[in-house]
Amino acid sequence: QQLQALPKAREHLRAASTTLGEQLRALDREIAALARREPAAARLQKVPGIGPVSAAALIIRLKTSSFSSYDQFVAYAGLDLRVCESGQRRGRRVLSHHGDAELRRLLYLCAQASLRTKGSPFALQYQRERAKGLASTQALCAVARKLAKVAWALVRSGADYDPNRVYLILVLLQLD
Repeated sequence: QQLQALPKAREHLRAASTTLGEQLRALDREIAALARREPAAARLQKVPGIGPVSAAALIIRLKTSSFSSYDQFVAYAGLDLRVCESGQRRGRRVLSHHGDAELRRLLYLCAQASLRTKGSPFALQYQRERAKGLASTQALCAVARKLAKVAWALVRSGADYDPNRVYLILVLLQLD
C-alpha cells in the first residue's frame, strides 16, 4: 500500500519543485528590476563577476550599516583572516567566518564568476595567490575579499568602476 503511494508523492514533489523554481526566477527578475533603479547597483554590476542579485545584496549591506573602512566591511562578511595556532601548528592563517554567511557565499560566487570573465583584473590576483602556494579555495577567498573592498570603495566614493584603478582607489579611500 505504501509502495502505491510512492508515484503520487514523486509527482507532488516534482510539481512543488517546478513551482519553487518559477517563484525563484520571478524574485530574481524583481531584484534585477529594483537594482536597475539604484545608481550604486549599476556601478557595482560593471565589476566582473557581480550580477544584479549580488549587487542588490551588497548595496543593502553597505547602505544599512556605516563602515568607516573596507576592513570593517570585510570583517562583517567574515572574510577577514585570523591566526589559528595549536600545539602542532604555528601562524596558520584562516578565515574568521564571523559575520554574514550569505554575503560571504555571494562574494565567493562572485569571485568564481569573475575568473570566468575575460580580461578580469581579479584573475591576475587569483593566479598570484596560487603561485604563492595557496589552494584554489584560499585564492578564491582572497579574490572575494578584494571584491568586497572594491564594492565598499565604489559605494562609498560614488566613482565608476575602472579595472585599471582597482588597487589605486582602495589606497586613496583608506587615506581619507
